[in-house]
Amino acid sequence: MSVLTAKDKSEAQFAKAVRLNQEGRPGRALEICRKLVKKHPKHVATLHLAAISADGAGRGDLAITYFERALAGGEDADILTNLAITLARLGRQNEAAPPARRAAELLPTSFEVFNNLGNILRQSGDIDGAEDAYRRAIHLRPDAPDPQVNLAMLLEEVNRVEDSMTVLGAVPPSLAGDPRFAVFTARCERRLGRLDDAELRLEELTLDHLPPVLAGIAAHELGQIHDKRQNWQTAYGWFEAANGYSRKALPPHIRPETYPRLANDLLRFLERPRDAKPTRPDPEDGPLPVLLAGFPRSGTTLLELILDGHPAINAAEEKPILHGIRSWLAENKGGYPSALATLDEKTLGKLRTRYWQTAEAFQPAARDGLFVDRNPLGTLDAILFNRLFPDAKIIFAVRHPADVCLSCFMQNFADNPAMANFQTLQETVDLYVLTMTLWRNLQEKLAIDHIRVRYEDVVTDLETQIRRVIDFLDLDWHDGLLDHQATAKKRGRINTASYAEVAQPIYDTSRYRWKNYKVPLAPAMDRLQPFIQAFGYDET
Repeated sequence: MSVLTAKDKSEAQFAKAVRLNQEGRPGRALEICRKLVKKHPKHVATLHLAAISADGAGRGDLAITYFERALAGGEDADILTNLAITLARLGRQNEAAPPARRAAELLPTSFEVFNNLGNILRQSGDIDGAEDAYRRAIHLRPDAPDPQVNLAMLLEEVNRVEDSMTVLGAVPPSLAGDPRFAVFTARCERRLGRLDDAELRLEELTLDHLPPVLAGIAAHELGQIHDKRQNWQTAYGWFEAANGYSRKALPPHIRPETYPRLANDLLRFLERPRDAKPTRPDPEDGPLPVLLAGFPRSGTTLLELILDGHPAINAAEEKPILHGIRSWLAENKGGYPSALATLDEKTLGKLRTRYWQTAEAFQPAARDGLFVDRNPLGTLDAILFNRLFPDAKIIFAVRHPADVCLSCFMQNFADNPAMANFQTLQETVDLYVLTMTLWRNLQEKLAIDHIRVRYEDVVTDLETQIRRVIDFLDLDWHDGLLDHQATAKKRGRINTASYAEVAQPIYDTSRYRWKNYKVPLAPAMDRLQPFIQAFGYDET
């Protein structure tokens, strides 16, 4: 194994890369690490640092390559743990679990390793495994706050709110000053209807003194409390504040402009002549997938849960299946979406194989029945989906445009390039208008077999609307479609911002919620009006 030396300045460069990562400059650290790796291609610590730097710079695939090269020198719990974290961040939770479990086997007395294992299993949907891992971490280190916070959050996310309160109430006195416990206790109190208790607890905090992420969560909770009390103006102010804190916390590699730029590129691409005839997959390859798309907060999560109650349907929760293919085309075929115009039959076949391999990595039984690929912003990938599977069906979920934009603005989403566009109401409307304009143009230019499903119709006449969808999918009716709560309970954790809502009985209190916020929405209504009319809504 190679050794870093002072003579060739490798030691100093390694130390500099460490410092740059600590300063939040992973891109610059990666540049240094790549040069070091060329000099010392088998130096485990350098490969590990290069992987960490690549991950911090948003180069997840490169990070995995470096992690794997580092592990070639022998198993190491820290490297396995960081590999698992990166895989999970890329949405590859099923691949993340084995290295996380192996790290726990190598270091069975480390609470950090078990806390990370809990995080990985939580994201993959193994709720029992995650709970066991967190409790093991707490047993190993009762005064460590992170496992207790994570366990409380897990239980709340799977709607075991009282159990979450029990965990929060048993926190050792030495941890009572950690503001996370106050914020998440307030969340549980709010969900239990104890609005006064939740508000009082949050008002004892000075939000500007909290880390921006936590301050954003606290402000969002205050917005929810005032919305429940119908204090619309105060609620809106807190949602604005929450998004302001979220903007401060946005990692540098998260670029909100990614999605508007992609939508504009796709609109320009659709203006080009289309010479190539669609190339279809072999019928013997099995049923075609179905894309469930629309826009965030348009009802896709509820629809997916309902459809997953049918024994012949395998529905996937918001996985980056098409995103991976899009990224590969951008890097290997001269850019995206221009690459779509030059794909030959052989390449399309390989891409279809890649699609199914990725789908099965997320959901092993993806091809055992009709696979429904849910992605709210899959609208931006509909042209790619249609290119791969010209005869495949698309379910397009809609909701009153003003409600969609308001709800996106009011959500505390996880950081990613798409959701980063929802930090102001204007930015939210901008992306919505772009996305719906793209969908309208797609329908005009391409022969897309689709059905439109309105959220408001689903919540007011569930069976009629779902029968429409089942007929569209050429399936027989099944009564399990009418019990989405049972499906949600079997699944455990719902990996979207709707987790608390979709596990409840279907209700219509979110219909036309925008009318309570007419004042802040007023400047956007003219831009939304074409889609309000196109989707059959009455503005007033």
